[in-house]
Amino acid sequence: MACVDYSGDKVKVYGLIAVREENLKALERFLPMSPHFSEIKVKFAKMKILKSFPRRYERVRNYVEKLVVSSDLQDIVKELERLRSEIKRVYVDAHVYRRIKSS
Repeated sequence: MACVDYSGDKVKVYGLIAVREENLKALERFLPMSPHFSEIKVKFAKMKILKSFPRRYERVRNYVEKLVVSSDLQDIVKELERLRSEIKRVYVDAHVYRRIKSS
């Protein structure tokens, strides 16, 4: 399973995370790891979340098959193409879906 998300104000960022469905239950105990980046309004809080991300990610890394973060949507699309044979389901943010569909 893969999820693709978008976050952007001044800086646009796309993210793709792929996990095996059998790992979803194990990942559930780590949620919520942090609020969605776009929901954080204070610059200091955003910096704090970014700084803590590597430590938080380390706790779930063994359950994640692929993590891609990029400011270029084409990087995400290329990775989805590479994973096509391994992914059964893809959940895509509405903003990203519109961008992919129109290209």
